[in-house]
Amino acid sequence: CHCVFASEISSSACALYAQNFGDEELAGDIIGLYSHEIPDFDILTGGFPCQTFSNRGEQKGFADERGQLYLELARLLHSKQPKAFIFENVVGLVLMDGGSRSKRIRGQKGEFTAGKVLRHILKTFEDCGYVVAWRVINARAWV
Repeated sequence: CHCVFASEISSSACALYAQNFGDEELAGDIIGLYSHEIPDFDILTGGFPCQTFSNRGEQKGFADERGQLYLELARLLHSKQPKAFIFENVVGLVLMDGGSRSKRIRGQKGEFTAGKVLRHILKTFEDCGYVVAWRVINARAWV
């Protein structure tokens, strides 16, 4: 198992990536690349900018061009048809535009209901030919 392609526009993130993994498969902005320029792969992992969905940001959602970058991941799913994919983002994406979280009770997992924005993104991924499932994971223990 090895990485065949990575895309990042942040110069500091690129430097850190190159330090840890080398930079032979590291490309810049995904928007400027055609799908045929990317090697075939079995699993697509990725994320799209969280600032527009985060409760720490302005929460512009799709009104912010960064909120449209999930479409680049959908483009790769549609054209490359990997066996599976895993995408990550912030809990604000789940809660945006009508999503909810049950009351937190110590020692129990909270229940989440996807809002309109996440449901739209999931439908886009389903339209690429995938059965899609999602869940919120508290990553605090891994930081």
